[in-house]
Amino acid sequence: EPDLVSVDSTELETNDYDLPCDTSTSNDTESDSQSQSHTHSTCTDDDNDWKHGKGKSGILTKHDSSIKHKKAVLAWKDYQLTQQNSQASIANKLVTGRRKEVEENRQYVTILIETLLYCIQQGIALRGHCEVDTEDMDINLELLKKHITSGPRNTSLLGHHYQNNILSILAESVLNCIKEDHRAAKYFTLIVDETKDISKKEQLTLILRYVLKGVVHECFISYTHYEELNAAALTTYIYQALKTINLSISNCVSQCYNGAAVMSGPFTGVCSRILEDNPQSIYIHCYAHQLNLTLVDCCHSLPHASNFFALLESLYVFMSSSVPHSLLLNKQKEMKIKELRLVKLSDTRWSCRHTSMKAVKTIFAAILSTLDEIFDTTGTRAIEARGLLHQVQSFSFLLSLIIFDKIFSITGNLSNLLQAEQINYSAAAICITATKTTLVNLRSEAKWKKLWDEAVKLANSLNIHITVTSAHRQRQPPSSLSGFSIDREQHSRYF
Repeated sequence: EPDLVSVDSTELETNDYDLPCDTSTSNDTESDSQSQSHTHSTCTDDDNDWKHGKGKSGILTKHDSSIKHKKAVLAWKDYQLTQQNSQASIANKLVTGRRKEVEENRQYVTILIETLLYCIQQGIALRGHCEVDTEDMDINLELLKKHITSGPRNTSLLGHHYQNNILSILAESVLNCIKEDHRAAKYFTLIVDETKDISKKEQLTLILRYVLKGVVHECFISYTHYEELNAAALTTYIYQALKTINLSISNCVSQCYNGAAVMSGPFTGVCSRILEDNPQSIYIHCYAHQLNLTLVDCCHSLPHASNFFALLESLYVFMSSSVPHSLLLNKQKEMKIKELRLVKLSDTRWSCRHTSMKAVKTIFAAILSTLDEIFDTTGTRAIEARGLLHQVQSFSFLLSLIIFDKIFSITGNLSNLLQAEQINYSAAAICITATKTTLVNLRSEAKWKKLWDEAVKLANSLNIHITVTSAHRQRQPPSSLSGFSIDREQHSRYF
């Protein structure tokens, strides 16, 4: 501790003799009144009686023994020690530890955000489907265990509330970026579609298409549940979604929907209601969807195709019930077949027919085994299984499955190309021409033999009897009536 009694007189005159007390920021008031009065006398100009400063009763001696001075000296020594060795200070250690903890938490949150973004972009759930301990999961489990045991228990950020909050923040950030782009682009195209989610609730999807710096952008805006299905309610939902991102319908140059009457109706549809507010927002039907509509009409107009897809739909309905569905999954596991589920046919879902046929073709053996097992039971389900098994376990159905799967695989590629982001009119025309040529070539003997051989090979592997069906001979009128002609309008007979 500095010896204040031996301080030089020049320092006493300038009142700078007690450096620890002068530099101390301590606000401690715990001192006796006597020492406090003497302390004040040494730190101010009110009392310059340095003649009586020394001695047992001197103001300097009493100041040395005061609590304030002792605390100031301790603080001063700690400061000097800190300057000499910053690692030895307890305060610095606490600050360093705090900074390290904050840095680790920030790094953890950053990794969590990146993980959420990856799951969103890949369209996968945040929670895994497998809870079995495997070697591949050892590293992940070790990291999770370290965070749960060493991290703060009240801020693990693993709860769904925290994850939903982070997702909301990310969504808001993306929307802000879209707002800035739209502010620069100004004009946009409105793309709206409605669909049902897995819980059978109607959802309205809103997408904006705009051009910025010569580049076309399509941005997803909202996915809103709506209860009313009329045009007025849908228009209100669209306006509300645009309002959330501060967009005016007056800047909409076109609107694109499907061909449903509630959307494209020329009198009371959504497009006509928006045209009343903005006559420049012309309605454009989804031209890529016209390919699917053409295929659907062809399937309905051809009796053989209509019967085939009706049988596929009946098979889906039967296999979707609880008992056949679980039995079908068990059969796939027993046969070590990739687990697939049958897909419901729809006139509006572009690839559902090809997906359904592809699934039936892949798990056809499991389907036959499932129907055969239910065949031996009793009740209504057994009767339905017998009817389906009789129709499905036929070479005619198998050959139709091979043929239509080939046709829809070709048109499916065209459908995917028409939906591509980088597609243009020239490329679309080339793809359409190539698809037509490919379909025409399927009528050749070589292509037909290839399809026939594939059907025969699959039938032999499933023990299905191969039957060759010949076309019905066209009935000819009797030769005795060759000289007669009937006029349908006047019902007259002429020689």
